[in-house]
Amino acid sequence: MACNGLISDVQIENVYKDNKFVVTNSVSSYCIDANTKKTLVEIFDKDTANMLQRPIERTYFREKELYSDKTTTGKVVKHEYFILKDEFQGKKIASRIHPKEMDFYRANGFVEIQLDAAWDGLVVWKKMFYQFASVKDENFIKIAIQRYLREVKNMTIEEIGKAIKSDPFSVNPSHLKDSSNANNNFSNWVYGNCFGIGLAKMYKEVA
Repeated sequence: MACNGLISDVQIENVYKDNKFVVTNSVSSYCIDANTKKTLVEIFDKDTANMLQRPIERTYFREKELYSDKTTTGKVVKHEYFILKDEFQGKKIASRIHPKEMDFYRANGFVEIQLDAAWDGLVVWKKMFYQFASVKDENFIKIAIQRYLREVKNMTIEEIGKAIKSDPFSVNPSHLKDSSNANNNFSNWVYGNCFGIGLAKMYKEVA
């Protein structure tokens, strides 16, 4: 495939193993064009159980407009989907694989990771040092977090101030959950109570 010069399947296979839970994987790729490669990855545990709700999806671009500087283009990877089945969540599988992705991208000259983040996952992405492409989106979700703490958690202004420490994205994840009613978790509440909710473009520079 012409796009294999961009990145090889063998390299991708080596990334998506953590040598603890992820023992084997399956990589399927195709060229969108000579400069763009789409890859789907399945990962399996020691009992050959598929660990994903749907395949990990990555698109590699030889040249794409950067979110960090729209006047510039560069080598970009777009992250789409890394959704583990419930029984594999909480084992830090994604957090062990992500540093391998970063090393891999640096070695292959990528300059930026891009993703379209669902609003309920934005706090997680910020904690992983992803930045918003739009200041408007960032301000919108900051307001949504503070509304949730006030309207659902019934926090006072003083309590909210202590919880967010001047940065709503620094809030303890426990403050965004309702142990008595999962429907009141921030991830569910935000879609029913904040108009204009959708996907936010985010990026992380590959330093």
